[in-house]
Amino acid sequence: VFNGLTRNFDPPHIGDIDQSIILDRISAVSDGLLRKRLNIRALALSTAFSQSLAATVSLITLHNGAGITAFVIFAVLNATLTTIISIILAGWVPRTMPTSKQMRLIFKTVLHISGRDNLNSGVLPLAQIAIGLFIGLPAAGAFQIATRVLSMLDALTLAPLRYIALPKFASFKSTHGIKLEVHQGLRLCSICACWVWFGLASSTSQVLGPIVGPTLAITVTPILQALIPLGLSAALAMPFTQALLAKGRTKLVLSRAIWTFGLSAALTVPMLQYSVVHIAIALSIANLVVLVWFLHEACLKLSICSDAFLSILPAFLSGTVMLLTISTTGQPLASRIAIGTMIYVLVFSAIHFRMQLRSLI
Repeated sequence: VFNGLTRNFDPPHIGDIDQSIILDRISAVSDGLLRKRLNIRALALSTAFSQSLAATVSLITLHNGAGITAFVIFAVLNATLTTIISIILAGWVPRTMPTSKQMRLIFKTVLHISGRDNLNSGVLPLAQIAIGLFIGLPAAGAFQIATRVLSMLDALTLAPLRYIALPKFASFKSTHGIKLEVHQGLRLCSICACWVWFGLASSTSQVLGPIVGPTLAITVTPILQALIPLGLSAALAMPFTQALLAKGRTKLVLSRAIWTFGLSAALTVPMLQYSVVHIAIALSIANLVVLVWFLHEACLKLSICSDAFLSILPAFLSGTVMLLTISTTGQPLASRIAIGTMIYVLVFSAIHFRMQLRSLI
């Protein structure tokens, strides 16, 4: 159950849909034990090692012409390494079956977790099926490629932070400690997310080119760009979601999944007569609308003032400047990453310094 609280709480576009389901379930108890013990060092190291090695191997295979198969290699290898490491570190093997009394005690929590997981993991597959039926299989394939890229980038950037967030929140006994951690987590996630997603928006076709080829990249680029707000919303919601789960407020997180699923379906259906890009925009709008409501409710339940969101302002402004600057250049991908990162760091440092100076005055 503790493991389930930390998984698949993202919007329906980003989560564990790329991981092997069997391997994921095998390691569920071991992961839960490590988190319950607050073994943050082991969690962080195992996540960083597994994802780094899986990403390295997939990039090598991609360079050698593996194409989309590189995504499969990343998902399976990452899941395999994570499973093996968690089982070894937890040092646990099953001995007895759970009793009916134990199952009844955790039934409500399990229902919230499974309901949220099913809703979160259901939007994209259903949208892809609808696209295939009403628009065509090539369009459905392009949509899937865009979602896979989003999932991979999320796994390489925010997943390590997400993986250890709940144990940190659970270790705080006072509301004040949780509030401070939410502030810090929101700032850290915004810095990382804005660099990644604004950077992707500025160089989408250059990123997709080596993966799917220049011809298919032309088709996938606008779809991926329309889905980028989903990555940003996942980053902003993450600290609040983990804080709510740590306090046992699973109902609000489940409500977010329900509203996101319903609104996404309501906006997607009329867009089926247009194009995949329109559907991607509809999914992003639905997610952002629900996000605004969710953040408002989460702030009320966690007693957090709205001025906490001022901490994300430097990251958003820096990402915007980077996007506007890099989008107008014709540099190759490596140069774009280097120049964009330099611009992002310089602008962020300048804005942060100015804000610090004003607070002192």
